[in-house]
Formats: sequence, structure tokens, C-alpha cells
Amino acid sequence: MEELFGPLRAAGWNPRMMDRSVVHYDNSVAAGYPTDIGDVYSDDLAAPHGEVNIHTKFQVDVRGDSMIGANIESGDTLTVLAGVKPLDGDIVLAELEREYTVKAYFEDDEGERWLVPFNEDFKPIHLNGGRDIRILGRVIEVVKKSVRRSYRECERIVKRSRMKNAKKRPTREQQENAICKVSAYIKKGRQWYAVYRTLIDAESELVTKGDFEGFCQLVARLIPGHEHQLVAQELQRMAVMSFDKPVRLWNPDNAPVNRGRFEAYKRIADQMGELLMVA
Repeated sequence: MEELFGPLRAAGWNPRMMDRSVVHYDNSVAAGYPTDIGDVYSDDLAAPHGEVNIHTKFQVDVRGDSMIGANIESGDTLTVLAGVKPLDGDIVLAELEREYTVKAYFEDDEGERWLVPFNEDFKPIHLNGGRDIRILGRVIEVVKKSVRRSYRECERIVKRSRMKNAKKRPTREQQENAICKVSAYIKKGRQWYAVYRTLIDAESELVTKGDFEGFCQLVARLIPGHEHQLVAQELQRMAVMSFDKPVRLWNPDNAPVNRGRFEAYKRIADQMGELLMVA
């Protein structure tokens, strides 16, 4: 077991053998308004040795969003340690007039006790005043059942990234200088296709996908005396198989050239990409 746990501990993790059982209730508790939890449990779940002894532990699922500010969301599973007195700030499972809820426990300077939600849409629950209240246990672990994030969150991150990259895009002059520099590595006319494809991947305004004639005219203008001039029809023949995809997806086993020549094309594309990044 040390063979497995040793590297994890070295990386800062705290692995534990799950060799004890914890009751997991089938119903869910509200991280919102109090609801009935019921008394039926669905299964016994494994827990680390030494933690299921003096105090009883059990697990319940969360429903509602009153505790999202405490990173407790609907669908999470809570491990609850029963029979312990809560301290201020502890997340607790409480029975309030025969219904159940998950909140933070708090006792103010005047001795008034509260169950505090972590969502401004919900109000704190005052426990004094003769209400039938019982703290069943303290939440000691939150197990995230779902690690997915929302579509809109992902969309915002991608948009910010694109805007950031757009600001760093090299100028037209810098792109033209990159073409001139990489021309020293061109040993055959068809190898200009690697330069063309890299510019397409970079969304360069110098070229349009499929306009091989326009790319040829661009190179002829920038390097009129280059030894290896390019022909539009020859470049078009290269835009097949994996070469018709972004350079990062090129595959030597699915390319219009043999493996030896493939490496030359890939090297030119990589050099062009580096020149654009430096620019």
C-alpha cells in the first residue's frame, strides 16, 4: 500500500484506506428551506479506519443552493459527525421542527443562536424563542458529485482568452517579416504550403483559406528573387488528408508526402509559428 500512498503523500495529498462503513441516507437534505430527511438509508459507504468509532458518522446528499457561498451545492454529499457540540462557523445538519436543513451555526454576543445561510437570497434562522431545534451533527466533509462548470462560465473564459490572444496578434509588417525569414528554410516550391497553413491557423489577414493564387502573389511580392518559387496548383494539391487540417493535427501516416518529407514540412511550419509568436 505504501507503494501507492507514498507518492501521493510526497505530493501533498492525504490518502486514507477506506475500510470502515458510514451510513448513507437515501433522501437529501435542504441547503435551502428545511425539509424532511426521512429515516431510510440506502447503503453503507466506506470511510477511513479510526474515524468511525466514538462518534457516529453518516452521509446525506444536498438539495438547494442556500450554502453556495460556502461551496456546498446541490448534488454534493455531506459527511456528518453526529453528537458533537457545534462551534461558531461550523456547518451543521439541524432538525428544525421535524424538518432538516444544512446551515452554518452562529451564536451572537447576546447569546442568540442562529442558522446562517451563505446565500443572500435566504434569511438567517433564529433558533431562540421556544422553537423545537436539534443540532444533529457537524459537517466534516463535502464530496463534490459533479465537477462540471456551466456553459456560460466556459464561454466567458474562452472569450477572454481569444481577446487576449487577439491583442497579441503580430502586425501585418511582422507577419510579412516572418515570411521573409522562414523563406531561408524552403528547399522546394511545395514547402511553401507549410507557411500558408501556419498563417491560416494564426487567422492572418494576409491570406484567405483556399486562395492559393493570392498567397503566391504575396510571396512573389515579398521575395521576388527566391530560388524556389511556388505555383498555386502545386500548393492546392498539398491541401489534402491531414494537411488540410491545422498543423497541430498533421499526421505522418495520413499526409500527402512520405515520412521523411513530412518532417521537413512540419519543421518549416513550426519555425513559422515560432516567428509569429516572437513577433
